[in-house]
Amino acid sequence: MEGNWNRVLFANLSSGEIWVDHYEPDVWKENLGGVGLGLFIFEKIAKYVAPLSPDNPLVFTVGPLTGTVFPNTGRYSVVSRSPLNGAIAEGNGGGFIGNEIKRAGFDAIVILGAAGAPSILRIGNKIRIEERPELWGKNYFHTEAKLRSEDGSRVAGIGRAGENCISIAAIINDGGRAVARGGLGAVMGSKKLKAITVRGGKEIPLNDQRSFFQVSRRTCDQLVGLTQVNSDKNSSTAYASPVARPSYSLPRKDNDAHCANCVTGCPRAGGLKWDYLGSPEPQTIASLLPFTDGRDFEQIARWNYYLNDAGLDTLSMSKVLSILKLGIHEDGLTPSGGNREDHFVHKVEDIFRNVENGDASIMPFVLEATTPENFPDLLGKTNKKQSTGTNKITSMDEIYNSLIVCKFAKLGIDTLSEALRFSTGLDYSSDSLLASASLIAKRRESLNKKMDEF
Repeated sequence: MEGNWNRVLFANLSSGEIWVDHYEPDVWKENLGGVGLGLFIFEKIAKYVAPLSPDNPLVFTVGPLTGTVFPNTGRYSVVSRSPLNGAIAEGNGGGFIGNEIKRAGFDAIVILGAAGAPSILRIGNKIRIEERPELWGKNYFHTEAKLRSEDGSRVAGIGRAGENCISIAAIINDGGRAVARGGLGAVMGSKKLKAITVRGGKEIPLNDQRSFFQVSRRTCDQLVGLTQVNSDKNSSTAYASPVARPSYSLPRKDNDAHCANCVTGCPRAGGLKWDYLGSPEPQTIASLLPFTDGRDFEQIARWNYYLNDAGLDTLSMSKVLSILKLGIHEDGLTPSGGNREDHFVHKVEDIFRNVENGDASIMPFVLEATTPENFPDLLGKTNKKQSTGTNKITSMDEIYNSLIVCKFAKLGIDTLSEALRFSTGLDYSSDSLLASASLIAKRRESLNKKMDEF
């Protein structure tokens, strides 16, 4: 095949078996890749067990454009059953590991079973499951630095939140990018899988390389032009937050974030003294504002860094902290004799200790924080019971998430179908992409109905 490798890697952590499976061309055309492929694989092998059961598959996928020169395609997707609400959880993350997975020669990685001891899955010239108990109990950034220093691989892993199977745990990669929704980090932790490391170097096969490069170049030029128009407005994505905008003065434009193949970047709040802190999402800024004096962006960035390191979904956790009323900032005052940052960290550490000691008292607050009423855009497609009009899913969302194309680029369906034809050689059209979107939505709905029965 071209565009795709038609190679799905399976790793059973319980038995230690590793094998590769292949599918018919119609599977690839109908399901596209990404979320569509993840839902297809999940339905094919799922046993409808509890989310933290060893038999709950954890499916990493990329798309038919991933790893090529086509712009804004450097992402990956993860599908499993959510420990947060029992529905199908699907999330996608940016960074560089998506390209690495594709260039390692795989379209998907399926994790089955649970390791007997904390382990990692290494994917490169050789593929192996490797016990690494010394990494257990470490947070994510330590784990990433250690594993990258060993062979230069890209890393996707969990912090202590995932190890403790906290249901808002995220999978983190590339210095703080996160697959955050639905508790997928808890599923990874339940399998005693600390990290996946990937190192690839293969060139993606293309059906019509010359034509594909032409459409890629044209699309790049269009996106770069659009980016220049947007940056001239001197704005930051943090201004998208209705809570943050009226009360918050943010630095702008000087810390754009780029994933692999990205020609636009996400212009976020920058100008930080500590570059390693990265930049929080707008919703995270808005949620953590009540814990500061309303202007302390550097403090929020520190907290965001800590939550990423712990492997927690920053949006969910900030809501939990709000509901718990932790007294981080009461009546405009820092707790007496304390440092606001230390107080925040100690409160989160208390949650870890409680979970480690078998006290699940945090879970009701997690559930309260992540209801559609309290956080309508948090669960998105993982929420079986979301109210009408909440985070409405469109056909283009299905296409973007299955091709693994950044939806913020807002590429048109005709451009995408053209790129796919030149990449894969399959007869994609706008109508066939919309038909695939409908199929993917119906499969998700069918899976969630079955989940309700188990």
